Formats: sequence, C-alpha cells, structure tokens
Amino acid sequence: MWSKITISIHYMKIEFYLNSTLLGISDNMPFSYNWINAKAGEYILTAKAFDDDNEYSISEIVNLKIVKSDKDNDGIYDTDDNCPLIYNPDQEIQVWYKDSDGDGYGGNQSITSW
Repeated sequence: MWSKITISIHYMKIEFYLNSTLLGISDNMPFSYNWINAKAGEYILTAKAFDDDNEYSISEIVNLKIVKSDKDNDGIYDTDDNCPLIYNPDQEIQVWYKDSDGDGYGGNQSITSW
C-alpha cells in the first residue's frame, strides 16, 4: 500500500543579507528585495526564510559581482557619462568645484570684474 505525503511550509517572511548584514525584510508574497544604489564590488548574499512557527532555514550563498556599466561602449562609465545611451567618447567630463573662497564661483581663485 502506498501513501502520499504532502509537506506544506508556509513562509511568513524572508530576511535578505549582504555579507551577513541585514539588507531588508519582505513579509509579503512574492518575497523580494530591491537593492537600490548598489556599488560596484563583490558581495555574498543569503536569505533566511521564516515559517509560521518562527523556525527558519538559510539559503545557499550567492556570490554576486557588480561591475560598472558602460551601455554605449564609449569607454566612459554610465555614472560619469553625459549621455549614457549615446556613443560619444570625446565628451568633456564636467568637474564642479566647491566655492572655497565664497565669491559665488567654484575653485579658490577670486573673480574680479573687468
């Protein structure tokens, strides 16, 4: 005689971890977390799933590598590119200077009138 056993686990929340630091918690299905402003680098991600008895299991480790993006392949990273979707390798990168001398202009040179 055969019998069928069905095991049903109802997860109540998922905790998302980055290098063992809690990133966020999701308690609504489908469980997800949006990591905003992730910087380039290598990371270890895991998740901890809690059931309705507050018992948990931990996911396998996910190794994640984030690289800087250059969508238009012009050699200038999108974060520095004045037109990240248009190939323009000869663009000038704008550098803004702090107004360190209080004259209303960037840099520390004084502006005099002519």
